[in-house]
Amino acid sequence: MRRKEILEVVGKSCKRNELIKHLQTKDLNKDVKKSLCLLYVVHSFLCGKDVNTIIPKKWILLLADRKTFSTYPWGRISYDITIKHLLKAVKTIEGRTTNLYVFPWAFMVILF
Repeated sequence: MRRKEILEVVGKSCKRNELIKHLQTKDLNKDVKKSLCLLYVVHSFLCGKDVNTIIPKKWILLLADRKTFSTYPWGRISYDITIKHLLKAVKTIEGRTTNLYVFPWAFMVILF
């Protein structure tokens, strides 16, 4: 039942600004609102996505079962995004990439 309610509110794609608007409405079921808050935390903080980035449909569908959503490997996704952005930042003007070797692990330890 919750999956249907969530899809009615959010649809199959949503941006962070739209998600905030949905959270501000007062006529939402508390359970759905809690699920949307979890999605907001994952999208905004763990994965550090841009305001205009569309939240993946897969993440929205995971909200139907909070236990599955909670056990999803968010840490791995966050780590992969961090590495991807670090590699972009390390590129030189000539287009060559510098090897980071063990630096990503040190960076993650500092963050945690």
